[in-house]
Amino acid sequence: MAYPLFLRSIDIDSTNNVLMFSENGVTRTATLTAGTYYLRGDGGSDDLLLEIKTKMEAAGASTNTYNIGVEVDTDKANPSATVYFSIASGTDAFALLFAHASNTFEAGLLGFTSASTASNTSTKSGTLSPTSLWCGAEYVTSYEPIVEHEAYATVALSGRVKGAVLGSARDLLDVSFELQPGERVHSVYNSSDPTACFSRFFTSWASGASVEFYDYAPDTGTLITAISPVDRVGVYHLDADSATRFQPQRLSLATTLYSWRLLLRGAV
Repeated sequence: MAYPLFLRSIDIDSTNNVLMFSENGVTRTATLTAGTYYLRGDGGSDDLLLEIKTKMEAAGASTNTYNIGVEVDTDKANPSATVYFSIASGTDAFALLFAHASNTFEAGLLGFTSASTASNTSTKSGTLSPTSLWCGAEYVTSYEPIVEHEAYATVALSGRVKGAVLGSARDLLDVSFELQPGERVHSVYNSSDPTACFSRFFTSWASGASVEFYDYAPDTGTLITAISPVDRVGVYHLDADSATRFQPQRLSLATTLYSWRLLLRGAV
């Protein structure tokens, strides 16, 4: 068994594709290519962190190159994930200018606040959980595949039932969660980092975004340091019933542990 990890799709277009930053005090503009990305940090073509790195390094005359990565933490007391920016080579101070008037990129996608960071050569790390990622602090209990068909049936006077299948089969996944701590479920239990809670992640997912689902074991201690599509269970949308209500069940009044189920539809 391993921990449930969800990565929500991130759509970049002309309304949110400008990331402002500075190098040695000179303001730079990193204009991201429009497309759909995920917060993997795996270097794939749809990896948002690679896209940001590529555009930052191409934006100015600095010799800086950057490492931009994500670490997922299954410890309930910590943010669910931390995105970091560090200098791979070069000596120029840099800052992420999320508060700049021309910046349209949403800092919360990476777990940063809307404030600009300090300008120096130190690593810049998000202090909140990214809004585009959720990781549980306990194992996923089960996930069972379901095959669904659109069909109709008629019943003859004899009692014989005759049916016909319409169209192709659709893949669904029934996912069960148990013993998830309140800090990863409801923001009422986590005022310092509410985006670590599934209730917040659920809201953005229910709007129609697709989500990659992983069942992951930590690499070191409680940390997952590498997210790879090789370990992906699949890409899903919420089923209509699951999209309209998030209603986890509390184990008992004596403890803030919760369980719930989700029905997921395979993204086409």
